[in-house]
Amino acid sequence: MEPTAPLTSARSHSKRLNFRVAKDQKSLIEQAAAASCQTVSAFAVSHLVADAHSVLREEEAVIRSARDRERFLTLIESPPEPNEALRKGAELYRRQRV
Repeated sequence: MEPTAPLTSARSHSKRLNFRVAKDQKSLIEQAAAASCQTVSAFAVSHLVADAHSVLREEEAVIRSARDRERFLTLIESPPEPNEALRKGAELYRRQRV
């Protein structure tokens, strides 16, 4: 999933997040929002959503990596019997190398 643009219609907002930030953090966020020509809320939502997508993509990659690693190790330790196509390919390879 890709980051989505912040919703602009007040009617389309259905949930609220409330949190506190330090004075210097609030000032920094306000400056960045102004530099981006966005309201503080729009700026915060767009960046929170983008970061949330990034975190979830990274987590998915870690889970996939662990699953793939386990599958790879299992196949190395206990390889399946070669199928007909693999046997034919190996035979063709042997004949070409001679």
